[in-house]
Amino acid sequence: MKKSLWVAVLLLAGVLFSASGVGNAGLKNYQCRKCALLVRSENVPPAMGCRADEGGHLWQELGPVGAMNYHCMKCRVNVESRWEPNVQGCPASGNHQWNRLGKIGPVNHQCRKCGLTVRTEETPNPIGCPNGGNHQWYKSK
Repeated sequence: MKKSLWVAVLLLAGVLFSASGVGNAGLKNYQCRKCALLVRSENVPPAMGCRADEGGHLWQELGPVGAMNYHCMKCRVNVESRWEPNVQGCPASGNHQWNRLGKIGPVNHQCRKCGLTVRTEETPNPIGCPNGGNHQWYKSK
């Protein structure tokens, strides 16, 4: 095969591998219980640099990175996870209140009420807007 054809095959394989979610196999979602910062990492991130406390971040593992959008009504974080994230350690107080918004996709949707923007295949689940009632989704750029 010609070199350019091999390059095209390898690029296509990389795109398919990435889209399958397999490329995120070792990544986990971590959220600081103090400042609510969300980080994707293979290992627990460093503690230094917390904007809420000079003592450093206090990380809570939420679960593996995946292809589904989850949103916490209390701390307003959106997590792309393989399954429902860990409920413990919500920075707003107590436990997270997760709502499954939908599978990650190519279309941006934004809520008119709370401003949350998510990429989904279809219109996201409207239940659980942190500003009260249901999300009011529209397609955004």
